[in-house]
Amino acid sequence: MGRLLRLLDGHEELRAALRAHQEAVAAGDLEAARTAWDRFHARLDAHSRAEDELLLPRLAAGGPTSVGGGVELFDREHRKLRRLAAAAHRRIHDAAVGELPPGLRVDWIEALHVLKELLAHHDERERAALHPVLEDRLGAAEADELARRCSDREAELAAAWTGPLGADVVEGPRSAS
Repeated sequence: MGRLLRLLDGHEELRAALRAHQEAVAAGDLEAARTAWDRFHARLDAHSRAEDELLLPRLAAGGPTSVGGGVELFDREHRKLRRLAAAAHRRIHDAAVGELPPGLRVDWIEALHVLKELLAHHDERERAALHPVLEDRLGAAEADELARRCSDREAELAAAWTGPLGADVVEGPRSAS
């Protein structure tokens, strides 16, 4: 598997971060839910923006693809993911401090259903029509360099997004060795 395809490992990290948020909501722990949400949201935003800046222009430059969707579809999906995440962010951060009542927990988890489904379908499309197409068009060396640049840009965007909370929000707290 080429480096561009390995960028898709970030999708699994996104799923895990979203799951951690949902588990904190289910437990009624608002502070943990906010922390997990911020980690997920920073990663999602950084991941999609890095792809928008670096991968999608390269896909567009190669002309139309014969599989799964073009630049416009990926762009629309990224914008929709960011809109859904922004709405969830407002809901989570506008909530009163304290314990989450059970009904609100269910509402929040259900409200993320559309986001989770879109993430899953988007992952499938990228696996079929973005990363392998770019790998085929670019060749190994150029694809490796683009993957490195995309990974670096994603880390840079995530770190900037988290503001004063820094790497702890993006990477999680460091364990004591």
